[in-house]
Amino acid sequence: MFSKTRPPALSAYIWIIFGACLLALLATGIVGLRALDAHDKATSRMHERWIASFGLINRVSAGLMDNRNELTLLVQHSLGQAVAGPHDEAGHIRQMRRTIAQVDAEWQAFGNELAASPEIAPLAHDFEQRRKAWLEHLKTVVEAAENKRLTPALALEDAYAGQARYQAALTALSAVNAGIVHLANEEIEQSRLHYQEVRHQVIALRVLALVALGLLVVETIRRLRRGIACV
Repeated sequence: MFSKTRPPALSAYIWIIFGACLLALLATGIVGLRALDAHDKATSRMHERWIASFGLINRVSAGLMDNRNELTLLVQHSLGQAVAGPHDEAGHIRQMRRTIAQVDAEWQAFGNELAASPEIAPLAHDFEQRRKAWLEHLKTVVEAAENKRLTPALALEDAYAGQARYQAALTALSAVNAGIVHLANEEIEQSRLHYQEVRHQVIALRVLALVALGLLVVETIRRLRRGIACV
């Protein structure tokens, strides 16, 4: 006859349970940390992208305002209405052209990313058209000043039609900014929901691990009792 198999010692079962607890905690911890790390990196990239977008909008807006101020000073000086001291006509013109070039370079570098967004692309296109109209007016006044042909009639046109084009460009830029804010808020909300989803997944994994450990403990106790009864 075959002899009865002796059940493992109680210490062996304790080590099995202890080892299973460590493995479960380690597994859920690694999964949770990896998921949260991926979420943090995605959130960081999102924040960097939106900060760059808002920085561009601020610089473009500042460029428009700078050109408006420089053009106003140029018109005043060319017509002999200098205020707050003498003004350098050539200096105003150089500053406007330098600002236009800077804004052009930054906007073109960022244009591909804006065009990739179906929500922002129409707003960006409208701004480009409004800014183009404003720059056409600005260049007309600058050329007239350079050729000493700046007249009171052209100055009056700048005060009304030119100002209207400038305001239209600013309004269009504000619409782009509002669109970016809306998209940023949506992405932040999606990021928050994704974080909650990851958090719930980690909690679910820990609960499953605890349930599995509970079943293991129950099975261990059952086997111990069966072994004791067979002795």
